[in-house]
Amino acid sequence: MLLEYGQQQNQDNETNHYSKPNETSDRIDLMSTLLITWHAFFDPYVSGRFESYFTDNRGGKNLMLNPMIFTESTGISKTFWDEETRDWIASFGFSVRQSIDSNYPINLDGGFGDHNVLDGGLQLQSEMTTPIAKDRIQLATKLTLYQALLNSESDDLEGEINGDYWRAIDLDWETSLTANITRLVMVNLKFRLLYDKEIDLGGRLRQALSAGLTYSFI
Repeated sequence: MLLEYGQQQNQDNETNHYSKPNETSDRIDLMSTLLITWHAFFDPYVSGRFESYFTDNRGGKNLMLNPMIFTESTGISKTFWDEETRDWIASFGFSVRQSIDSNYPINLDGGFGDHNVLDGGLQLQSEMTTPIAKDRIQLATKLTLYQALLNSESDDLEGEINGDYWRAIDLDWETSLTANITRLVMVNLKFRLLYDKEIDLGGRLRQALSAGLTYSFI
């Protein structure tokens, strides 16, 4: 489960007035997986995932939980590491995604409306956590590749410039480095690389540096 929401305000150097809050992070990512372990070379799994945002301000509107993406997957999984300080698991299977957007730009005149898409394809996912730098830093990385094979809009998009963009592989690669400066203070550096040809031809990169307090009850 991942919930992120943050805002920032900038102060004018001359008037000392603060600007309206600007959104710095907004993400909802909930996932549940059922892994059936039968002590073979691989294990079957089924999973469900929900992705959305707390607020959607496109077009001057203010919608909650929009857009929404539901993903159901099934396939096989392989555990390479399963230790106290490090783990690595990879999975491969078939996924079905449904995107529901109530505030989608439908024309060049600034109009927004409903846009629902259903697609299905192959998904490869790898998650790894391991200590590095003599156990002083914890590395966590997650890579997801998705190749769509079916799309509910394929007939409508045929002949358009972007008609085959949905066939391109989607990439989501997230990596974080966490260091405990003291027993209570920790610093986290996070990178996330996204590529979805239907959204951006060049891909998107997000970086975040944060510090916080941590305490273990065990």
